[in-house]
Amino acid sequence: MDRVWISFTLIYQEGRNHFEVEGILDNGILQFTSPDKETHKLEVSDNVLVYSKIGEANMRFTFDTAKRTKGTYEIMSQTMTFDIDTKQLSRSKGSILVDYDLSQFGATIHNALLTILYRPIQGGNQQ
Repeated sequence: MDRVWISFTLIYQEGRNHFEVEGILDNGILQFTSPDKETHKLEVSDNVLVYSKIGEANMRFTFDTAKRTKGTYEIMSQTMTFDIDTKQLSRSKGSILVDYDLSQFGATIHNALLTILYRPIQGGNQQ
């Protein structure tokens, strides 16, 4: 388990969300808490990224460039389901980039670019 510095940027039609926080990288799973106290978790395996967020609104999106996937967004006891078209998913040491569209009933309602940069914090290993 390593402590990491994280830069989170989500760019979408309505604007941009950016913050920098400390998080944990453990066995390929990146986890952190945003300034608005939402817990974010990203799991990458075999060119698939599962991104979940728990807070005032809960979401779980699966990104896969090989096929259309489903995602859920839950707020105030109502769950919305989306189709996710992942246009780009790239991961390298220290970065994750996802370019995607969300659609419902065949109509694109949201497109976004998610960029997460992370690096170890000096002396950041925890036992």
